[in-house]
Amino acid sequence: MKDAKYLKMAMEYRNAIDALMGNKEFADTVLKGGQVVNVITREIYKADIAIKHKYILLVGDCKDLIGPETTVIDVTGKYLSPGFIDSHMHFESSMLTITEFSRLSIPSGTTTLVADPHEIGNALGPVGMKAMADEIDNVPSNVYLVVPSLTPDCPDLETAGYDTSSKDMEDLLNYKNIIGIGELQGFSNAKHVYRNTPEIITDLLASTIYAKSKNMVVDGNAPELFGKELAAHIIAAAGKCSCHETTTKEEAAEKLRQGVYLFMREGSTQKNMAECIRAVTEEKMDSRRCILATDDMVAADLETLGHMNEIVRRTIKQGIRPEEAIQMVTINPATYFGLDHVGVLSPGKQADIAIIEDIYEMTIAGVFLKGKLVSSKKNY
Repeated sequence: MKDAKYLKMAMEYRNAIDALMGNKEFADTVLKGGQVVNVITREIYKADIAIKHKYILLVGDCKDLIGPETTVIDVTGKYLSPGFIDSHMHFESSMLTITEFSRLSIPSGTTTLVADPHEIGNALGPVGMKAMADEIDNVPSNVYLVVPSLTPDCPDLETAGYDTSSKDMEDLLNYKNIIGIGELQGFSNAKHVYRNTPEIITDLLASTIYAKSKNMVVDGNAPELFGKELAAHIIAAAGKCSCHETTTKEEAAEKLRQGVYLFMREGSTQKNMAECIRAVTEEKMDSRRCILATDDMVAADLETLGHMNEIVRRTIKQGIRPEEAIQMVTINPATYFGLDHVGVLSPGKQADIAIIEDIYEMTIAGVFLKGKLVSSKKNY
């Protein structure tokens, strides 16, 4: 199956090269006259985008790629951005299946979701997490799971339907649609855990080092950790981690200085972005490791407010330029997770594109996903 996937990719890439070199091939679709948000260089400028199969063919002047069967969409006056990524969320908190969450989030520009299934993991263990991974095959969005390495979170203080530990990691981390380990809640209270249940640290390390051996991510969970305790948490995550539990500017600055990817949470229940972003707006820190995420999002908010577009809008209101805020839901998370096929608009990348009507209000006019128009407010 994997070989067939890459054989198809090679054939589609050859078609793309033929089109670019003028050999009787043309683009399937051209988005003409838009303002491209380049998250690589943090620029906005006028350019077309040509699409062939599910890939971006060219960003620039695409008139020579328009053939008799090419669909040309006039996006003059609109902005073209990579599709948005929610880097830390829980489907269980929304009370929605992956299918329904995907359906509600796509029209707001979200094309990629990275979920931590620790609620179903607490209840059902690997069988529940695998069932969720199986559902991913049936949804249009790009969806990935980062699974818990420990359930329950506090083994001596609570019980769960299944006790997940390092014994389950080889099986889970080799299952489809799983790309790493989720939040390390078991070592959030670092000092207490080290003093009272040090065996948890040994088990976590067995899991995180295995993930590192497979070049997979490990999400941290380090609320109010500074200095040596934060350093211990980072090392427990095999030396590279994120944290979505940051609530103050001082904590945000500390984590950025220590190399943590700062997941600034702004969902339905927890809203920490405005405080965390002060590390960028006031302390002038580099934002390349700043990432926007929801954590918990309820269906009513998805329907009435939007999804990642709403969080980008709020971030812009805090004084961040639109192109920099968009980096926080595109190239920054794609870099962290190693998702090389999404997060930027450039040749050979997957054609996941948000068409933005108002870049400050983040109103979405249309969404391309894997080269296909999947949502539109007008009849393109």
